[in-house]
Amino acid sequence: MAASTTTSRPTPERIFNTMIAFQETEALKAAIELDIFTAIAEGADTAASLAAKTRAAERGVRILCDYFTVKELLTKKGERYALTQESAVFLNRHSPACLATMIDFLASPWSRKNFGVLAEAVRKGGTASETGDHTKAHEDIWVNFARSMAPLTIPAAEFIAGLTNAAEGRPCKVLDIAAGHGMYGITVAKRNPHAQIVAVDWPAVLEVARENAKKSGVADRHTTRPGSAFEVEFGEGYDFVLLTNIFHHFDVPTCEKLMRRVHTALKPAGKASSMRRCSATWDSQKRTCIPFRICHNKFCFQKNRNPHEEKSQASKEEEKRVGQQRQASARAPRLSFERRRGARALHGRSGGFSGSETRRFCRRTAAHGLATLGAFADRAMGHSGV
Repeated sequence: MAASTTTSRPTPERIFNTMIAFQETEALKAAIELDIFTAIAEGADTAASLAAKTRAAERGVRILCDYFTVKELLTKKGERYALTQESAVFLNRHSPACLATMIDFLASPWSRKNFGVLAEAVRKGGTASETGDHTKAHEDIWVNFARSMAPLTIPAAEFIAGLTNAAEGRPCKVLDIAAGHGMYGITVAKRNPHAQIVAVDWPAVLEVARENAKKSGVADRHTTRPGSAFEVEFGEGYDFVLLTNIFHHFDVPTCEKLMRRVHTALKPAGKASSMRRCSATWDSQKRTCIPFRICHNKFCFQKNRNPHEEKSQASKEEEKRVGQQRQASARAPRLSFERRRGARALHGRSGGFSGSETRRFCRRTAAHGLATLGAFADRAMGHSGV
């Protein structure tokens, strides 16, 4: 007997909700801008008291708060609003896990402008915007990023610090490339009182890193080298090089160029650790990585790149490099892989290294769990009283 099948009538609900999803972003942006969630945490729990505290119209506040009761970020009993566990941890500015500042970058005019030309980016297979070429300085964008996105790095920075064996407290020299807010290197310095950090980024961005280093009490062990990671002099003798969330911004040849510079900066037996958003399973990729690719298709890679031409040119360059690298000095570190708790690390050993190894690293290096804030949220929940 044939298996029975059930059919349901199609509904446009998912399509409609996607069409108006920008409204949810704007509503959350408004609530964060008005500090609605923090005000409720401080005891202003009615529309009238919230209006007085936020200097907004009572009617407008009531409509906005009622909206977030539907979205399950607030609860309402009678006329009184309360935070949910989720909003208490992640949207209350008194919580150490608060992510509210991230809206300033994720919903910035620059981000929305780039999404506005997504169809053109799809046609080109890369950014349709001049600001999508990240080999050039767009300091206002990355200053915004550095000031807004630091909260997301907390668990990942702890993980990266573990890769450097910071807890052992051994003297070490760490190069933090594309440092941004600087929290990856700063976390290493906080965990290891004998670590010296050198941060590389655009000059204005490094001002944010300096501020964070001072706040964290490690300014005396945190120095900066302003400029492009493809041009600025790194120095040498590094025990560790941190490459966090950088490779997805560039094509493979550009990543290889950077890794050759990293290779030169590392001391023998030095290690480079890279991290980017990725996922181990197709199911989790569908939830995180594939949407992330859409995001970076609009921002990243140079315009009008032909992937077939790129592959052909890369192959020619690789053949040339392999011939040159076979003649490399025997003392140059050789790059090898070690998978450690979902991360890929590069260890140095004597000998040359092939272009295929670098290419494989650029394509595969990753650390899992970038978006995981669970453990930190557990601590924050106690701090927030939820």
